[in-house]
Amino acid sequence: MKKRYIFALLALFLLTTACQNPSPPVDKTSGLSKKEARELGNHLELVKVDVSIVTDKRLVGSTIITEGKELVPTSLYYEIDLKNTGKKRVGKEHPDKGIEMEIQPHIPLKNALEESVGFNVFNPDDNQDRSGLGYGFSSPSILEYNEQGNFTLNYDLGFKGSTNKEQASPLKASDQQLKKLELQLLDGVLVVKQEKQVLAKFDMKTKKRIEK
Repeated sequence: MKKRYIFALLALFLLTTACQNPSPPVDKTSGLSKKEARELGNHLELVKVDVSIVTDKRLVGSTIITEGKELVPTSLYYEIDLKNTGKKRVGKEHPDKGIEMEIQPHIPLKNALEESVGFNVFNPDDNQDRSGLGYGFSSPSILEYNEQGNFTLNYDLGFKGSTNKEQASPLKASDQQLKKLELQLLDGVLVVKQEKQVLAKFDMKTKKRIEK
């Protein structure tokens, strides 16, 4: 009887503790299924894609080389307008759950990049060993119903006038090569994502959706 009494008290203690310390609520907003991603993506419309090659600190920033000296990269600068025509919000006010974009270049654009700057700027792994080069992305985190948002993506090509002593990757392309490259900059696919799930893909030249 004594052992049973102790066991009963222990069971009561565990039950009371569980009631006082309930499990944290499940975040029902976390994660996005493929089905949800497809439904949201069906209501996205690519309104505009403009691209240019710029050397503009206001748009792409700069890299400090030495005290009092900085270099501005020459970069691909994409401006994109995307519209949500559906009844549901796309994206979330969360650092890892907002709308994201990436560009997948077709072979002609890849070849033009290899010929002019020597690497595929759309692949971050190709940039990691190139001093000072990077890429940037700015966007609204969410698009409400019937809202149109402006997104920008920029990819560094190199620095004009850079030397090895300055430890910043010089721009290898000539003006003529850059003009040739500029003709190919829409030859690729724009991929729109949320929480690592693909919402939609668009041909950048025609702005038409690419069915999955």
